[in-house]
Amino acid sequence: MVHENERSGMLAGWPKLFGKPVYAAKNSKNASSDRHAKKSPEGSAKGTSNTFVPTATEGGIALYSPEFYMACAGGGVVSCGATHTAVTPLDVVKCNMQVDPKKYSSISKGFSTIIKEQGARGLLKGWAPTLVGYSFQGACKFGFYEYFKKYVN
Repeated sequence: MVHENERSGMLAGWPKLFGKPVYAAKNSKNASSDRHAKKSPEGSAKGTSNTFVPTATEGGIALYSPEFYMACAGGGVVSCGATHTAVTPLDVVKCNMQVDPKKYSSISKGFSTIIKEQGARGLLKGWAPTLVGYSFQGACKFGFYEYFKKYVN
């Protein structure tokens, strides 16, 4: 289990890498439940427009709201569905190498053989079910992770 002092140590490099830290919104409904927001150096909550991510009071998405879970699910769709669909040609070559290792002896030979015999479209076989399946899996993984995360800690 990670304690708060360990968590702040892990996130110490965040402002240097990605911009300014996210501060808790002043008088926000979620300010008490927002354990991950940092307090401003002045000691008071800060919710100005110069933060890296806009707070709920600035028109951003409130933590643990339905919009928050939809954004998480959307992130899962984009990250899982798009990336797995992008590597579909490599998966097609891999499957052909497993079925006929003599004909498809290497990855580069597999790509060239499929393009010669089936054209470039042959490399995209199965892209639609891959997109749908991994998009659903990513939406559930990211959305449910955020939903259940608040009950585990």
